[in-house]
This record gives sequence, C-alpha cells and structure tokens, in this order.
Amino acid sequence: MNCVSYFFEYFINAGPYKNKVVVLADMDNGNNGNDYQRIEQQIGDRFYKLDKSDLELYYPKSCLQYLTEEERKMIAAFENNPNYNKHSDDCNRNKCSIAEKIGENISKDIFKKDMSIIFKALQKCWSEQNVL
Repeated sequence: MNCVSYFFEYFINAGPYKNKVVVLADMDNGNNGNDYQRIEQQIGDRFYKLDKSDLELYYPKSCLQYLTEEERKMIAAFENNPNYNKHSDDCNRNKCSIAEKIGENISKDIFKKDMSIIFKALQKCWSEQNVL
C-alpha cells in the first residue's frame, strides 16, 4: 500500500483530479491501516474497501466454474495459505487469465449484486466524471 499511497498523494492533495479520485482497495491486511485511514479521511466517500484480502477471493462463487482447475486451486491457496507467493510471474499471469474469464462470463446482474462494492466504486467514478 505504501507505493500506492505515495502515488495518490499528488492526485489526492494537489492535482487537477483532487476532488475526483476514487480508490478501491483490498481489505486491510493489518499493515495498511494507517494508510487506509489517511486516504479515507482525505477522500471520504470516494474510498472503497473490499471485504476480502484479494480481488480473486471477491469473485462470485458462481463464476468460478469458468476457471481451470489450476486457477481454482490458486484461489483456494490465497484463502488457505497466508504465505502463498501472490506476486510471482506465474501467479500474476493466472490472475490476468482469471480476471479475463470472469469478466467475459459474469452477467450484469450478478456483477451488481455479488460484486456490489466494485459496482458502487465504478458508479462513483462515473458520477465524479459526469459520465452518468
């Protein structure tokens, strides 16, 4: 979170997007608390936090059927093994593949209902940019 926190400093405090930045973050893993609190204080209702430690754990269970056995095992490892290396090249490739498959197969209704935090963050982005 530190690198993300530093990256957003300009945008949150002084940049032309100061009042438009919307942040979506994973659940606090115990190391991000101060950064999360500071960002949330600065941008208020434009800060969204998942209730899962990883995006992959936030995907609706009904969408996991579209994944390979290897991809499902990787997601299970995220949940069951806190020491799992989530930043390896193989893992990152699998994360991209998983995201593509979920994105291609999830319905609009399931996305709105089962991924509501992300949907609300997107709605906020659209409203902040006057897209709605």
